[in-house]
Amino acid sequence: MNPWATAAGLAAIKRSLIEAIPGWRAPAAFAVGTVDDAGDDARFPHTNTGRSAEGLAPVLLATVLGHDGSTATLDLDRADLKAAIETFAQARACTDVPHPNLEAWETVLAEIRRNPERRAVAVWVRDRGDVETSPADTALRHATGLA
Repeated sequence: MNPWATAAGLAAIKRSLIEAIPGWRAPAAFAVGTVDDAGDDARFPHTNTGRSAEGLAPVLLATVLGHDGSTATLDLDRADLKAAIETFAQARACTDVPHPNLEAWETVLAEIRRNPERRAVAVWVRDRGDVETSPADTALRHATGLA
């Protein structure tokens, strides 16, 4: 059976990815969005806090980027974002759960393809008290009530 086709399978995939990242902890907030060339004007089609930040999306993207999940703002080039989307798209086989992060990532990829003045970023906020890493980090904290 396809592990991507059930909620239990997705949970097992998430556990496997987590085990491969030493010290992984679910972030307090996570999002993929776009910023302008200066790194300002952050726009997030979907944000994650609480239980949604404990899902598959933050750990899957951290795995693709080789990130440890600590508080950070990372630039996402088209190739990395596309690779993450292609991997994550397998989760559509599980119709028992919604996939708002996947839809958001696809929106971001379409935006950076359409608008050369925007670039993609991924933001993890591991702990509310961590130092902000960028204007996008600040915007995510405000959008999610962590500021």
